Amino acid sequence: MPQILHTVMEPDQNLAATAEQFTYDLPVNPLSAIIVTLRALNNSATVANFKQGADDLMSKITKARTRYRGATVFDGDPIDLAQVYGAYSAWYPSQGQVNITDNDVRSVSFPLLFGRRAYDPRECFPASSRGDLVLEIETAADPTGLDGFDMQIETVELLDATPERFLKLTTTQDTMESGDVNDISLPRGNKLLGIL
Repeated sequence: MPQILHTVMEPDQNLAATAEQFTYDLPVNPLSAIIVTLRALNNSATVANFKQGADDLMSKITKARTRYRGATVFDGDPIDLAQVYGAYSAWYPSQGQVNITDNDVRSVSFPLLFGRRAYDPRECFPASSRGDLVLEIETAADPTGLDGFDMQIETVELLDATPERFLKLTTTQDTMESGDVNDISLPRGNKLLGIL
């Protein structure tokens, strides 16, 4: 079992109520997981505005992407990515403090994995040079019923790992033809593990 280094890479990044984009250099050691935690305040003085699902919190982030020297490793909507990682690893988003009290803090944590299981030294992103592997996060305007967002990003490094492979997840969008058979082009050059 490799040595595990679990660190907070970005503590409490305040998020504006409008859309923003952030770029972070990721650690250079073999990387197993990135854990994103979003915290927000209930904006539920009007009870009809209250939302209780983790997907409401996660909708603040519209895109999570990692790039290695410009090439995409994973790219997608965090809600879609959470479904994929949940199916492979059984690590689903976890939500804390769900109540209807106005201005109470709520949170959700979700993983972005480089293998089918976290902490697996055979499936993680290999060691890289500083600045080669980056995380890009795009946010949207605050969803109805929540405000005062901040974000924390943690990383799980496997110091002695010598990985054999890592997951690559990409998003493809096609416009479907009504009442017809549709062909969707799949990525080439890599073995396919699954399609969502």
